[in-house]
Amino acid sequence: MTGRDLLGKTAVQDKTEVLLSCAVELMIDGQAVTSQQSEIKKIEVVALSVGKVQIQVDRKHIDEEDYVKLRCGAERGTRCYFYIDQNPNHIRSETFREEYKVCVLRVSGKELQEEKGTGISTEVSLSCAVELESEGQMITSSHSEKIRIKVEAKFGRLRIDMDLKRINTDQNATIRCEAERGTRCHFYTDESEAPFRSVPFREQYKVCSLTLSGKELLGQRGTGIRTEVVLSCAVELGTLGQTSTSQRSKNITVEVEDVTKSDELHKNGIIKGNWHLPKNVKWAAVGGLSFLIPMLVLTCVFFQHKRNKHVSERDVEQHENSNLENTVYASINKGQQRVMKQHVTDNEVCYSTLMHTERQKITAPVIQVTENSQYAAVVIH
Repeated sequence: MTGRDLLGKTAVQDKTEVLLSCAVELMIDGQAVTSQQSEIKKIEVVALSVGKVQIQVDRKHIDEEDYVKLRCGAERGTRCYFYIDQNPNHIRSETFREEYKVCVLRVSGKELQEEKGTGISTEVSLSCAVELESEGQMITSSHSEKIRIKVEAKFGRLRIDMDLKRINTDQNATIRCEAERGTRCHFYTDESEAPFRSVPFREQYKVCSLTLSGKELLGQRGTGIRTEVVLSCAVELGTLGQTSTSQRSKNITVEVEDVTKSDELHKNGIIKGNWHLPKNVKWAAVGGLSFLIPMLVLTCVFFQHKRNKHVSERDVEQHENSNLENTVYASINKGQQRVMKQHVTDNEVCYSTLMHTERQKITAPVIQVTENSQYAAVVIH
């Protein structure tokens, strides 16, 4: 019988006392006889728990390159979770070792430091919690008491930067690797294991500077017109005859354009899928436009002059018709009409003879561009 069976419907608390006794039933001559109850015994039922959770560390002061061992102990458990400061999300988890009643985590000072800000030294608070699974139930303990660790940063937080994010093979650019201390800086491209260049660390400015061309960045790799190069750096520090090197900084990306390949594509009239006209065609087009624009202006002036002349002639016709003497009806002046002659009969009937003149159609000028010619011709029929 389990403790939960003993409790029955009683609410589970941290500790609950259950009183137990027993009696015996006998069958005598076909009749059931029950004895008196035994003495009452008390049984304490403890709620499912992992017990007290404690966290321990083997060192409370480490360098960022060193490791610290964390131990999370409890009476029972299935898995342990480790936390930094007030962050509700755990940084790591480890399996509970039932035989030792503990979880063990090995973590570097660098990992702990990244959870905090920058600086020469960083202090972090660590805690843990234990998870227990039993009979299909999963419970998690409250956090242990916090323990503090001081992480000493040899190099501080590394930072790599470049004054230009896009250069060509003929341009120079300056790469900077910043750290709190160091003796030399190593610069890396892509995922290469060996640095392509190393320069002295300038202690007074806390930086290494490297100036190089886009061609040097490309190196021997085969490229297209534009290639992305990934850069990172690390700092080396020598103290007391010993040399240590930091981890690499975060990567930055630089785009390098190969001007030799770009020029070849420009000569062929195409670059990155966009068509460009050859230079001789461009100059021919410029010459044609320089001739075509004045001709268009002259054409507009010509048509305006013709229109004004037409309006003037129509006004004269209207004036002549309005001055006819002794007319009985008005002459028709719509469209192209002209008064030719007046006649008077014996019955004093006046009339006008009209002649409709049709204006000669004017054909619009035609612009002709001859192949392989830098000039355009305007033809008026």
